[in-house]
Amino acid sequence: MTKVGKVTIIIVGPVLADIFLLLMGILGCVKQTNAISNAIGGLLADVISRITFNLQSFTTNNLLCLMLTGSPGI
Repeated sequence: MTKVGKVTIIIVGPVLADIFLLLMGILGCVKQTNAISNAIGGLLADVISRITFNLQSFTTNNLLCLMLTGSPGI
């Protein structure tokens, strides 16, 4: 086997393994999230919407002021 072939196997093998583990983790997280949302229901949706709203407020109040004026918002 050539050096290029060995290097390809050394690089591609772990990358494929990482991708596989990542996909398995995502699938497990989705299943767990579905189970949690079925059990908790509206509470989980409410928490997510509050977090999203707070992030939007932070973005509007601080980052937008910083981009437009160069000084952070109050």
